[in-house]
Amino acid sequence: MSSKIQALLDPKRWSPILSRIALPIGSLMFQSIVLAFLSIFGRFIIIMITPETFWKISSLPSGHSLTVIKIWVLTLGLIYGLVWYVYWWMVNALNSRNQIPAFTAQVLAAWLPLLAVLYFINPVSNPDAMIPISRAEITFNLSLIMTAAALFPCYSYMIYKFVILPDNGKKFAKPVMLWILFSAASVSLLPVFWELAPSIYQGISDFPHQ
Repeated sequence: MSSKIQALLDPKRWSPILSRIALPIGSLMFQSIVLAFLSIFGRFIIIMITPETFWKISSLPSGHSLTVIKIWVLTLGLIYGLVWYVYWWMVNALNSRNQIPAFTAQVLAAWLPLLAVLYFINPVSNPDAMIPISRAEITFNLSLIMTAAALFPCYSYMIYKFVILPDNGKKFAKPVMLWILFSAASVSLLPVFWELAPSIYQGISDFPHQ
């Protein structure tokens, strides 16, 4: 009987199971924290630096305003990509076998908060707020979340497969190349999701635009 109890208490027996449960939950919680931080931080710096850009437009702009919006997309996207690169690198480094346990489960778990935001969000204008949100800003925010949801699984796979796993001397060049690739993809998807967001979330039409 004691041998059976010892076998049940053996950490090696439960380690794979705990990895498949605890690590995905950790990735889900990390994604939630990152999204909350970027939402607050992004709103703050946009209001501080270029608030007028989002109050002059209601549809996807052109010229200088579009350039400003693309810069914000690239800035916030780069921060997001860098944070997840560091996260996957740390999870991999903490494993003695030089691989990320239950990687697919972790990616799917981390993907859930993005999908949950898109599914449950119900944009409602609040003109009496201390700092009201414009129609362009809420559309911009939703476009960013759509872009992140579309690219996150592919980005995580590629950063893990082609940057973290290979043991060679090109680990600086490869993430830079991937960031350039996904930056181009983000900018390309911006007009698509900008036009798509108002048709999915009808409440956007109630937000002010001037």
